[in-house]
This record gives sequence, C-alpha cells and structure tokens, in this order.
Amino acid sequence: ATDAWGNLATTFNGVVTVTVSSGTGYVTGGVSATAVNGTATFANLSVDLVGNKTLMASATGKTSAFSAVFLITPGPASRLRFSVDPSSSSVVSTPLLLCLSYKHWTTPAT
Repeated sequence: ATDAWGNLATTFNGVVTVTVSSGTGYVTGGVSATAVNGTATFANLSVDLVGNKTLMASATGKTSAFSAVFLITPGPASRLRFSVDPSSSSVVSTPLLLCLSYKHWTTPAT
C-alpha cells in the first residue's frame, strides 16, 4: 500500500485480495493476504488459463491497484490422451485411434 505521495504506507495492515481484472480465468491459491507494515505477501498464487491477463489487488477502503498486462503461455505437452477410445468387438478390425498430446491444461498441443 502507498500513501498519496507514492510512499510505502507502513501503517496499513489490512487484507489484500488478488483477482483477474482482464482476461479469462481465475486466481487460485492464497488469493488473500494480510499486509504487514504496508506490504502483502502472497504465496502459491496461480492463474488457471492461458492468455493475456491483468491482475487487480484490492482492499476495503483503498484504491485498487492493477498489474501490467502479462501473457501466460502453455508449456510443452505433458501427457497423451485418446480422443476416441478403442471399442470392444468380436469382429477383428483395425480401429482408427487418434492420440493427441496435451499440455498441462486440457488444451491440445499444437
């Protein structure tokens, strides 16, 4: 928290909450933290979807603060998944299997 002149407001000890202000998705983890001497420390924050985001920090009775826009990009493929499962049949055939590689989220790797 800062005062009207942009200095650290060391007397502020309120609860600060972080949310997604623009872009899709939600902030998860420890989304609220109590400021100590004007500084709130957040552990374990994450945003659940890829794309451009802006975060907002808010506290009761204070003007909200907004982050700069940042981009979350998916990591490399981490698993494989069948998009069509093989079926059981007494007829011998060659079923068509389509296996897609997936990133950490449920987005197919490109």
